[in-house]
Amino acid sequence: MLALTGADATTIESHVLSGTEVLAGPEGAVFIVEAGDQPGRSGVWNADGIRLIGPASEPVIALLRWNPGRGEHPPLHFAVRTPQDTLYLGKG
Repeated sequence: MLALTGADATTIESHVLSGTEVLAGPEGAVFIVEAGDQPGRSGVWNADGIRLIGPASEPVIALLRWNPGRGEHPPLHFAVRTPQDTLYLGKG
């Protein structure tokens, strides 16, 4: 997951958003959510969706907002943490 951000362990930005770990770097961000649809927490909601529930820090909000005038938006990747592993879900 770290490689998707373009950062290494010493330069990665890490944030927490209601049960979601957010790893951000110069080439993108990875949102690692929990499996399940627990009310009031971020996570995999169903087969088609992930819900991110705030409050969120300003760096996380900036990742989720895209201003076309600033150029191409860095990719946002999503993964789910299971008891056995972290599974990559894809870009969002």
